[in-house]
Amino acid sequence: MSTIIYRFMTVADVAIYRELRLRGLKEHPEAFLEAYEDAIGWPLERFERFFDNGWIVGGFINGALKGMSGLFRHNGAKVAHKGTVWGVYVAPEARGHGIARTAITMLTDEAAKAGIEQVHLAADENNPFAVGLYKALGFTVYGSEKHQLKLVDKYVDDLLMVKFLTRQQQAA
Repeated sequence: MSTIIYRFMTVADVAIYRELRLRGLKEHPEAFLEAYEDAIGWPLERFERFFDNGWIVGGFINGALKGMSGLFRHNGAKVAHKGTVWGVYVAPEARGHGIARTAITMLTDEAAKAGIEQVHLAADENNPFAVGLYKALGFTVYGSEKHQLKLVDKYVDDLLMVKFLTRQQQAA
């Protein structure tokens, strides 16, 4: 495996972001709220919205985007202390090298610097690799959502997880 380069992506990366996002939606429909069948028809400008109000970290191997994750900061005076990790995806050929771990760590570090106090995410309860990673990164389960997604042949139940970024919240 070549060296993995990590960086915060910008809207200038929207075309390569779109390509990997669509791949993730197609290969793992249980992991994303959007459906591949919907997103494939979106104009490039629609993908630009993912770069609003937060950050996206990409992991690049030999210059190609192979993994990514985003963190959205909630809007509004009462919820601006919260963020949500979303869009975690690593191409199968690049898995097992810590790309998701590093991307999420970079995002939560950046969120803490920006004053975000807690970060939420949802994970398919039948994906032990994702759930294990999130727990290893300090996320804890606080609930579940039954039938979060409805696929053609099954429902997907999600675990709701949170990581508190400030000592004050950790102690509460």
